[in-house]
Amino acid sequence: MDPTTTTDYYVYIAGTGTPEAVLVTGGTACSSNHLTVTFTASGSHSTGYTVGSASSGIREALTDARFRPTNPSGTWQSGKVIVPPGEYKAYAPIYIQASNQTVDFSGSIIECYDATKACIYVGTPLNSGTYQNITVVNPKGRPMVASGTNPFVEVNAQATKIVKPLTRAPLAGNTFGYLVQVDDDQAFELEGIDPSSGDALRCDAGFCGSAVYAPGPFAGNAAVGWIHHSNMTLNCRSNGIEWQSGNSLKVSDSIVQGYSQFGIRGGRRGGYGGLVLDNVYTEVGAQQSQFAYLQAKDLADTVEGLMRTHDVALWNGNDTSLSSPTTAQYFGAIGQIEAGGSAATIQTTDSIVDGLKAKIAEMVANSSYEVRPTAIYANPVLLDLIDREMKSAYNVVLSSTEVASGVRVKTLSTQAGELPLIPEWALGYTGTPGSGSAVLPAYIISEDLVEYHWLTDLNPRVFQLGMSGSLASQMVVAKFGAVVVKGASYGHCEVIVHR
Repeated sequence: MDPTTTTDYYVYIAGTGTPEAVLVTGGTACSSNHLTVTFTASGSHSTGYTVGSASSGIREALTDARFRPTNPSGTWQSGKVIVPPGEYKAYAPIYIQASNQTVDFSGSIIECYDATKACIYVGTPLNSGTYQNITVVNPKGRPMVASGTNPFVEVNAQATKIVKPLTRAPLAGNTFGYLVQVDDDQAFELEGIDPSSGDALRCDAGFCGSAVYAPGPFAGNAAVGWIHHSNMTLNCRSNGIEWQSGNSLKVSDSIVQGYSQFGIRGGRRGGYGGLVLDNVYTEVGAQQSQFAYLQAKDLADTVEGLMRTHDVALWNGNDTSLSSPTTAQYFGAIGQIEAGGSAATIQTTDSIVDGLKAKIAEMVANSSYEVRPTAIYANPVLLDLIDREMKSAYNVVLSSTEVASGVRVKTLSTQAGELPLIPEWALGYTGTPGSGSAVLPAYIISEDLVEYHWLTDLNPRVFQLGMSGSLASQMVVAKFGAVVVKGASYGHCEVIVHR
């Protein structure tokens, strides 16, 4: 191994201290059976440590098999490496950096210990055009990192072909994030991928990966690909294909079934092509169907919660101005009516009914404005007190009227006509009625003077944040608008009842 001509090369330090893989940053070429390597270790290693391969000799064989042509000079290329059957430990990424090289892993299993990088890396992170036409046959990986999210194979070269990548059943909790990740290969071919061989991909509430992943974006990772003759039976433990490069992908003669969230997802995101499916069989599993139901139910619950918050804020929103708001809350109807100064008080010994009727008569008698109140809104507890007062004091049962289809409420005869008594749970009160300390507000409203002004859409709007890669979808539900109480000083009134 020549550290002066090899990049992305790791060695494994063991024997003393905590074993670790370290990146070689320099050294001298082999001379008289001796060479030196330069690296920086994270831990300390006392005398007696050993320096060996971080890939069980695989990276060294890949490097030894290649050559650099002359006449004219060229880049590293060629060679065929056959990894014998057996289990091999990879403490660092195994970089394949030779154009036209073929690597056959048939019969071998790579145990992947690196928690931060891909286990097998085709090409170089610096430039996807440095190496071309690399073929990787039958790589089989076993994740050795708990809750890992890194890919087994990552590709950043050109015209790469990967044949039948598989996984080995891991120890409990150990996972890959993706089986194959394609960065900027614009002629990528994948044949025979089968993630079901080991069910080693992570999918939980915090992260849900895919068998194939092209992260994009188009500016920098504009992968183009062909996937064929593959069996992506995912057993509800991951997704199928996530292709976000912005360039085209063709999937043919393949099966994608039993996925957690989606089978194939992608399309144009600033690039030049979309998805093409040819003879692709897809099938959702029971878990996937249940997930869709649960996701829809959670979203419906969120919208319902927003609407309840909206209902309360229509009355009780704590902002203080329509023209110069200081919060994202409504300037509630109560605040606007109070700011208008129209108010009345009914003391503990006063008749609630007489007090309300007198105030309504006063409003209707306004000679400056044509005021016609249309309803009285109050907490159901106060409306019950009114109903009981009419029965005990006057032996009168209040009439009722239909205010909405199938909804009938009691009415009170006033100088503005029969006004419906609307029970409104969002109008709170304090104290215990009958104790003398209870304060119960009621609001005489001219409903045609109350409006709701909205932006874009009257209904709640749902926003999904980013491209979620986990089962925990990130969504925000918002409502853009404001309640406007016109004529707050004369068309409406806050009546405070003490009981």
